[in-house]
Amino acid sequence: MAGRTHNIIVGLMFLFAVLVLGYYTILLKDEFFEGKRYYRIQSEFTNGFGIKKNDPVKILGVYSGSVENVKLNGNKVLVTMKMFNQFTLYENYKIKVKSEGFMGAKAVEITPGVEYDDERTYREVALNQVLLGSPSGDLMGTLEDLVGENKESITDSISNLRVTMANFKDFSYKMNFIADKITRGEGTIGKLIVDDKLANQASETLTNLKDTVEDAREQAPITSFIRAALMAF
Repeated sequence: MAGRTHNIIVGLMFLFAVLVLGYYTILLKDEFFEGKRYYRIQSEFTNGFGIKKNDPVKILGVYSGSVENVKLNGNKVLVTMKMFNQFTLYENYKIKVKSEGFMGAKAVEITPGVEYDDERTYREVALNQVLLGSPSGDLMGTLEDLVGENKESITDSISNLRVTMANFKDFSYKMNFIADKITRGEGTIGKLIVDDKLANQASETLTNLKDTVEDAREQAPITSFIRAALMAF
């Protein structure tokens, strides 16, 4: 009897261990199966701009994590992000919610900043504090993102437009030059328009040509009859 009770206790303990192991395996499945070591950072925004759990987090455009939680924190929105790429943050960093295309998808974009530039040197910022999110996500922020992402295409389009306008200006100048010459009666077309005598001669020439064509059409049946008669002999 004691042995049977012992076996039951051992079985229950084994079952409990399996359940605990299964729970933590599900809870930490990303760390176990994906082979990635995650850490978490938090950022506070004045507006959530539609960001939600599992939305991507990018560092300089590179996928580096995902949104783990979004909640209100007083009058602010606190976003917790689970990251797997390491990076260094400086005082001139930017963290903002941006639109991904025109379908309404959102992502958190992190620009880590630089240690120094032409103006000053920036200190490193610890990642274990609540980071300040940039005020983006509104219409102006979306337009800024779109312009930034398509800066090269927009620059090329502006250059092409300038070339087109220059060509049109040159074409317009040449057309005005030709029109002035015609108005002054210069060139063949100008003389025909300005000189009544030449215009009348041209009109008579066209009339004579028309009469010649009509005569040729009238003579065509007779010519065909003579040709057929000669071929018969």
